[in-house]
Amino acid sequence: MSEIISKLQDAELHPAATPEIDTEEDVLFRCLAWVGTFHGDERSVASWSHGVSLGGVAADAQALLKAANIAGYSAALVQRSLKDLPPYVLPVIVLLEPGQALVLVRCHENGTADVAIPEGSQGLLSVTLALDQIAQRASGYCILVKPPH
Repeated sequence: MSEIISKLQDAELHPAATPEIDTEEDVLFRCLAWVGTFHGDERSVASWSHGVSLGGVAADAQALLKAANIAGYSAALVQRSLKDLPPYVLPVIVLLEPGQALVLVRCHENGTADVAIPEGSQGLLSVTLALDQIAQRASGYCILVKPPH
């Protein structure tokens, strides 16, 4: 079992714990690249972040919104419960605490969700997790990303 899944499950069993999922500064851009690929856009993480000054700090939601707009996408930061996201807006980037993210791909009626989680220094791992487990770590904010027409 992946280390990240183990950490999320541990957080569910011990809510006071705040596991580190990944400290790479491009976590948000890796999520954006995954969403882009979902929509048929094969840009690399580097090309998504090109032209967006991060000033040597981790990407934040504003940098991601700017990068999406530069690429012709519509993106919005919304405050929303995971259970209140309609299927037609998926996939969305879910901001987790502290400073992490994942891509919510699909929610199932049995209370689970398909997600893509930053794993290692490059890719995202596709897994199915309990939606409540994800909600415990969620900040309450999501980034909706719509591709250009």
